[in-house]
Amino acid sequence: MKVGLKQLGISFDSYAAFWMAALVTLVVVFVGMGAIIFWRKPDDRAALYFSLTLVVFGTIWPNTLGTLANIHPVLSLLVTGLESFGLIAFFVLFYLFPNAQFVPRWTRFVAATFIVSTALATFFPGSLVDIENWPPPLNLLGTVEIAFFFGTMIYAQIYRYRRVSGAVERQQTKWVVSALLVAIVSFIGTGTLEGLPVFNQPGILAALFALSSSIGYGFAFMLVPITIGIAVLRYRLWDIDLIINRALVYGALTACIVGIYVLVVGYLGALLRTD
Repeated sequence: MKVGLKQLGISFDSYAAFWMAALVTLVVVFVGMGAIIFWRKPDDRAALYFSLTLVVFGTIWPNTLGTLANIHPVLSLLVTGLESFGLIAFFVLFYLFPNAQFVPRWTRFVAATFIVSTALATFFPGSLVDIENWPPPLNLLGTVEIAFFFGTMIYAQIYRYRRVSGAVERQQTKWVVSALLVAIVSFIGTGTLEGLPVFNQPGILAALFALSSSIGYGFAFMLVPITIGIAVLRYRLWDIDLIINRALVYGALTACIVGIYVLVVGYLGALLRTD
């Protein structure tokens, strides 16, 4: 990494400053959008929940308060409580969005299970109540648990969209789900590309990948609070259909270009190693 940055003429301190600026921007977007929702809809209980969720989650992620707790251990319990609340509120939001009601009704019991599981794991990390701390293969239950919760969150939104929501609520769902899909694809794509040898060799390519992936992933995750704000405030809701159509076209073209690039670079690298 340092070798590639040096070849690009970028100091490691400059890269660290860039990372810090990106994190601060992400926090400002989360907290700022939460504040705007609160300012515009102070009498709407659903909006207040979404506002509080964005503010708290933006404050705790990525581990901003954890660093503060390390410096001042007396704040550890308060920080742990905020982290637990922020994680719970953010993910339960997808059982409740857009009208703060559990649809289907059984999701309230799933949400309650998620709340208990997350709170126990947060307050007692590394203990018996933390599934990820269980010995193999029992620790795989943690992966199953996460897949179950995410699957039910997605199902709840699909069920709500197809059977319950009106025209406005469907547009609200489109905005938020589209942003979530972009964030998930960005996360999976970045993780997949990181595993390729071509991006793990010291040099310019690895440095460029680190810079571009951090920008791309940060921008993708930043879309989540922005789209929640658009959906809650109902600002230009029907623009999402045109955006989705264009995104599908440009996304497919980008995926093709990246795929061809990776194949060509990988093939040339293998050919040179053979020679």
